[in-house]
Amino acid sequence: KKKSKKFQTGTIDLNNSEKELFENVIHSKRRNMIRKAEKSGVIIEKYGTDGLPIYFNLMHDMHQKTGLKVNPLNYYEDVLNTYSESGKVILMIAFYEEKPLTGVIIAGNKNVMHYWQGASISDVPNLGQGELLQWESIRWAKMQGVKYYDLCVIEPERLPHIAQFKMGFTK
Repeated sequence: KKKSKKFQTGTIDLNNSEKELFENVIHSKRRNMIRKAEKSGVIIEKYGTDGLPIYFNLMHDMHQKTGLKVNPLNYYEDVLNTYSESGKVILMIAFYEEKPLTGVIIAGNKNVMHYWQGASISDVPNLGQGELLQWESIRWAKMQGVKYYDLCVIEPERLPHIAQFKMGFTK
């Protein structure tokens, strides 16, 4: 018998207006951090496979500190190339003063866009870069006509800070 694990997820109904999502779905703390990031000059750049070297460095840094396995660069190239045929994948990276801080890959279809993977460097000030990146990902998915945004795995016991972050974007 295979062992299975149960995970929680959070979803956002993108049929709501952008204003409704921002004001009534996203928690006030996350909204404040989004505003902070914008005021601080955090910039979000959108990429295809051309952004993978930057993302891979973020991923490598994060996984080196956590001890998690890093997939090879061609793994991410294959995923982005496969999903790019449908136009439902994007790599976004948050920069501050031209330095990459955090990145995310979201992929899906016309019904659900998944927050598939994120990466960030440590030992940088929290300017709200993660919140702004997540908000821009949600906005991008909505602009693509996607119905739901899935925050994917939420593990409050094992990863309480990440769970708290993700739960701040959904009710």
